[in-house]
Amino acid sequence: MNPYGQRVPAPGEDFRMADRLEITDLVWRFLFARDIGDKEMFRDCFSDPMTWDLSNNPVPLTGGRADQGPAEFSRDEFVAIAFGNAQPPSRDAFVQHCVNNPLVSFTGSQTATVLAHLRNPFHSKVTDESGVCKAIDREMGGLYHIDAKKVGDRWRLCALRLALYAYDPVAMGGR
Repeated sequence: MNPYGQRVPAPGEDFRMADRLEITDLVWRFLFARDIGDKEMFRDCFSDPMTWDLSNNPVPLTGGRADQGPAEFSRDEFVAIAFGNAQPPSRDAFVQHCVNNPLVSFTGSQTATVLAHLRNPFHSKVTDESGVCKAIDREMGGLYHIDAKKVGDRWRLCALRLALYAYDPVAMGGR
């Protein structure tokens, strides 16, 4: 067992490499799609419905149901909330979700969980009153606990839980 209570496969055991690669790619793809503003790519990563839980955080992150506990959303509703009023990425301001150390564990023949670390830097440029341009970098970090399931012949994400361990709500936008 690893520290998160998931069984580690024994040497020589079937690691289901094709499934692991598809699930890991899916995690990277949904965050990359969010960063570049590609709603269709993002939408394609999720099952319908899906569950979102942001309740294990020091401050509300969205002001919505997911801040209170696990909340079920249709895929389209989740996409609309996740993108909210986000502006398309630009050279003046962008986010860059960096997810690493994904640990995929199979919970059934068609289900899996993923634990992954999140580091999310926000980059922006501002010009002060004298016309000097400054770069501002802020960052948050946390742990994603993600559930995935096989839908047809493709893996989809069906539940996202995020617990932040490094987050300054004032620096991140006054929340």
